[in-house]
Amino acid sequence: MSIQPVSDIKDAYTQWFDSLNADDQQSFADAWPLIKADAETLLTDKDSMTGRIEDAGLDAKELPGCSEENWKALADVIDVLVPASSEY
Repeated sequence: MSIQPVSDIKDAYTQWFDSLNADDQQSFADAWPLIKADAETLLTDKDSMTGRIEDAGLDAKELPGCSEENWKALADVIDVLVPASSEY
C-alpha cells in the first residue's frame, strides 16, 4: 500500500466530516480519542483486538490493511481538523 499525499487525505476527511450533521460531528469529535487509540492498537497488536473485531461481526483475518504511515497521516489531519468536543 502506498503512502497517500497528505493533501488527498485532508480533502477526503474534510469532505466526509463536512457532510455530517452537527450532532454527528460532535459525536465524532467526542469519540475520536477512543477511535484513535483503538486504531493504533489495531495496527500494532491486531491479535489483542480480535475479540472486539469479532464482536462487531467482522473477521480479523479479512480486514484490509493500512500502513502505519497512512494511518499517521490521517490521524495527524484529524487531530488538527476535528474540533475538540469542548468547542461545541
